[in-house]
Amino acid sequence: MKIKIIEPKAFVKNEWSGGATTQLYIYPENSELAKRNFKFRISSATFTDTSSTFSDFTEYQRFLLPLKGHIYLSHKQKYETTIQPYEVEYFKGDWSTYSENTLDTVDFNLIVKENIQCNLSVLNVGEVYIPKRAGKLMIFSTSDCTIEAYASEKEEVQLKGWSLLVIDEEEQLFKLTVKKSEKAGEKVIFCEVNE
Repeated sequence: MKIKIIEPKAFVKNEWSGGATTQLYIYPENSELAKRNFKFRISSATFTDTSSTFSDFTEYQRFLLPLKGHIYLSHKQKYETTIQPYEVEYFKGDWSTYSENTLDTVDFNLIVKENIQCNLSVLNVGEVYIPKRAGKLMIFSTSDCTIEAYASEKEEVQLKGWSLLVIDEEEQLFKLTVKKSEKAGEKVIFCEVNE
């Protein structure tokens, strides 16, 4: 098991039509969002407007959740929904999607190539995540937390708030547990991608 912690100073920040986006991680690491040559990307966005139209990500699948605020989504000719903090919305990247949000909204995005198996789960302190198989596992929290990983032996990892923990699972992990969090009730996001 290889572990890497990516701190906020290493994140890539860009402006977009409705606000600012922060790229936490992209894989392969030399790929580029604009070229659409990545297998998956994790980002977080803030908003300067209360409405926006989502970019087309044909051949990708998307997971979206608000970390703060709420987001109303209208997937054209499909359905409408409103998601609250830490409620996950999954949809196809080629869907025509319009959103409305409060100005204080901060979101979290996982975009993955359509042919790649992936999962996004939100856990509370004390809850356990059991990976499906060996692959990449990314863990994110807005506050400091402790993650306990079990593979051939137990390992504890301290994760600072707004940092991203990237685990390369060379062998399948048996389980991961959120041991503690700096803030009561804080949730931790687990993103698993298996090629």
